[in-house]
Amino acid sequence: MKYDFINELKNFMEKASLNQDLEKALKKYNERKNGKEYSVNEHLQAVIYSLLSNQRPWKPIEDNKNKIDKIFLNYDSIKIKNTEPAIFANSLIEIKCGNRNIHRQMNGLSDIIFVLETISKKYGTIDTY
Repeated sequence: MKYDFINELKNFMEKASLNQDLEKALKKYNERKNGKEYSVNEHLQAVIYSLLSNQRPWKPIEDNKNKIDKIFLNYDSIKIKNTEPAIFANSLIEIKCGNRNIHRQMNGLSDIIFVLETISKKYGTIDTY
């Protein structure tokens, strides 16, 4: 049996920085396993990053994480709900981190926050859900 594909996969992962992503995912897994519970705001951050990476490369999002964190008011769900969605969309477009659905996605943020808060209230934390 040939095992060359393992070396090819390893090389690909190193080039694509998947090792770092895998390490981050394992770290989060271990944190949860050891009892860490993530806040609604932390889950909101993950959802927003997920939305932003829709139909576009991750690299520009990663390169602008600090700007994105500021745009989204450090993921303060109350402040986000009280901010006009167009402000988020326009700010993201300005730093070239928008996507085809950015306006629709930003219009749905309040609904997303509502769902996250509802789950958190019902189950104690989103992680319990």
